[in-house]
Amino acid sequence: MNEKDKPEGKQRARKLLLASVVGVLFLACVVVFVHGIRRVDPKDLQATIARGLPLGSNQQTVSRFLDDQHMPHSGYVPQFRRIYAGIGRSSVVGMAPCRIHIYFDFDADGKLVSYKVHEICDFL
Repeated sequence: MNEKDKPEGKQRARKLLLASVVGVLFLACVVVFVHGIRRVDPKDLQATIARGLPLGSNQQTVSRFLDDQHMPHSGYVPQFRRIYAGIGRSSVVGMAPCRIHIYFDFDADGKLVSYKVHEICDFL
């Protein structure tokens, strides 16, 4: 009788297979915990804004762009000459949820002069 055909050999093979599967799952969990899960990459978002919103765009164009991207925003805030936008839950790094804040700044004539994209993570 072959060793694999013996009941002890089959049981040992099953235990080894189970231990391997558990080890691989544990390693996958560690990798996700350390490197995180990115839902929205701030660099990709920055590139999308650069392609879709040239400097000099008016407030309506910026608001329409944000609506088309399904991004919640404040609308134009005249006292700060700014539109605020954001994406909640942009990534999860370890146990720290992150979100992206975007600020669109306008000049006195209501034209886009700059924007800033930054990710903020809440560390527990």
